[in-house]
Amino acid sequence: MSNLSIKRIVFGVSFFVLAGLVLTAFLFWRGFFIPLSANGEEVLFEIKEGWGVKTIAIELEDEKLIKNALYFDYYVWGKKWGGELQAGVYRLSPAMNIAQIAEKFRAGEVFEDIVTVTIPPGQRISKVNKIFQEAGFAQKPDLLKFKVKDFSKEFSFLKGAPQEGSLEGFLYPETLNFRKEASSEEIVEKILGVFEKNIDAELRRQVEEKGMNLYKILTLASIVEQEVPASKAEDRKMVAGIFWNRLEIGQPLESCVTIEYLLGVHKNRYSFEDTRTVSPYNTYVNAGLPPTPIASPRKDAVEATVDFQESDFLFFLSRPDTGETVFSKTFKEHEMNVEKHL
Repeated sequence: MSNLSIKRIVFGVSFFVLAGLVLTAFLFWRGFFIPLSANGEEVLFEIKEGWGVKTIAIELEDEKLIKNALYFDYYVWGKKWGGELQAGVYRLSPAMNIAQIAEKFRAGEVFEDIVTVTIPPGQRISKVNKIFQEAGFAQKPDLLKFKVKDFSKEFSFLKGAPQEGSLEGFLYPETLNFRKEASSEEIVEKILGVFEKNIDAELRRQVEEKGMNLYKILTLASIVEQEVPASKAEDRKMVAGIFWNRLEIGQPLESCVTIEYLLGVHKNRYSFEDTRTVSPYNTYVNAGLPPTPIASPRKDAVEATVDFQESDFLFFLSRPDTGETVFSKTFKEHEMNVEKHL
C-alpha cells in the first residue's frame, strides 16, 4: 500500500472521529442548554435527603421536566457538583434547561411558600378532605366535589370506574408538597398522578392478564389494607385469598372494616345489631363487594389482592394481644378461635 493511500485512510478515519466528537459535543450541548419545552407550567419538585444525582436525574425525567436523565447526570458530573445539590422543594418548569435546574439545586433556591400534606393509608375520602382543609391552604380545598368523570380523560386508569362516582380509593397515601395557592383541581391532579405512578402500568397489566377489573381490585384491596397491617405481607395475601374464596362461593365477606365505614365509628368489636345495619356497604348481610372502595389502599395491599395466596381457609381473625392473624377452614373452628382469642 502506498504512502498516499495510507494518508488517505488516516485522513478519512480522523475525519469521521472528529465529526463524531463534534456531533457528540453538539448533542450534549443541546441536552444541557435546550429546555424540554419552550413553555410550561411551574411545578413543585422535591429533592429528598439522601438522594444521589442519578435518583434526582431519574425523578426529573419522570416528572417530564427534562428529556433525558443521562444529560443531567453528565452535566453535574462535569461540573463536579455531585455533593452540592441541596435537598428541599423547588419550583421548576420544563422551560428551564438542565444547566439552570442544576444551578438552582446547587444554590439551594428552595421554594418556601408550600403546604406539606400527608395522606395516611387506609383513609376514606371524607377524612382525607378534612386533612387538606386543615392543612393551611390559601383557600380551603374541596376534594369531595369531584367525580371520576372529571379526570378520566387525563388518567386512563379511571375509565373502568363508575364515572358518576367519587374518587374514593384513588387518593393515594403519600406525603406531598403543594403551592399554598393550589386549587382543589391541582391538588387532585397531583394525587392521581401519584396513584398512577404507584399503581403503575405493569401492575395494571397484571390485573388485566388475570381477567380482573382494577376498580374491583381496588375495592377489595381497600378492605385488605384495613384488615391486616402492612408489616404482615404474607397474611395480607392469605386474607385476600380468603375473600376471593368467599366471593367465588357467594358467601358474604363479613368484614368489620366495612361496618366501620358505614357507621363511621371504630369499635374493637361490633354488635350483632351493628352487623345488621341496612346498607350496600354491609358485607355481613350482602354477598359480593361493596359498591366502592372504602379507603385508599397502598401498592402492597393492591399487590396482595392481585397476587393472593390460595388456600382452603374461609375465616380469619386478628388477635388483639399479639396481632397474629389466625386462620380457620370451618365456622366451628372459627368460633373456637373467637372464644379463645377474643
